[in-house]
Amino acid sequence: MIFDKKDKCSSCRARLPEDCRFCPSCGAPGPNVYRVCTKEGCDGIATPTDKVCHRCGMELPPIEREISFDFLWDPEAGAFFLTADDAEKLLVRSKEFYDGAIPSGNSMAVYNLLRLARLTGRADLEEKASTAARAFGRDVSTRPDGFTLFLSALDFAIGPSVEVVIAGTPGATDTDRMLEALKHVYVPNMVVILRSSESLEALQKVAPFVVDQPMLKGRATAYVCVNQSCSFPTSSPEEMVKLINKRTGTPDAG
Repeated sequence: MIFDKKDKCSSCRARLPEDCRFCPSCGAPGPNVYRVCTKEGCDGIATPTDKVCHRCGMELPPIEREISFDFLWDPEAGAFFLTADDAEKLLVRSKEFYDGAIPSGNSMAVYNLLRLARLTGRADLEEKASTAARAFGRDVSTRPDGFTLFLSALDFAIGPSVEVVIAGTPGATDTDRMLEALKHVYVPNMVVILRSSESLEALQKVAPFVVDQPMLKGRATAYVCVNQSCSFPTSSPEEMVKLINKRTGTPDAG
């Protein structure tokens, strides 16, 4: 989240106490979150808005990931606590696993980590998701109907799942046809990346595997991939859908 003023949260506009790290109303990262550079021998201090360490120049990872792993992650048993390690001291730091009317934070975290891993190609995020899932696997086995989002995440992890990269120009007719075709395909275990000349520089930093997936002959081009291993590119929305169905074992419509 971005804080335009130090005393107000830009997410929910609640007033922030002095030296806060999280908004007490909505949980958004506060303006006083600090990070320590992880480069060996550096130990430089960075603020939430810093993109590089001012001491050594190393590029810093996104602040949201740092907050979750540094302050909420349980390094011994895995999964995420409900409260940060520097919050008010409680008798027990609990973890929520049960998916009721509102999914639990840990189920959502596992699902999002898996999706981020497929979007970025980062194996470390998938390993974190696996570690968190193992932490409450026994509870799930005794009452699976109470862990619906977790089971959706498990289905995503087991697969088959696909990554679809569309190289095209946003707003162009051929790009829109590709994106529109995806709206009519029911494949829950799918992530989509739109690769354009405008977004390429930013995508290279978070999803470097898309660098080698350009537009072909000036036309919007789709790459259907499994674990960043991609089929032959196509500029046909119909062929793209067939490739997705083939990779996921989904029967063709009609």
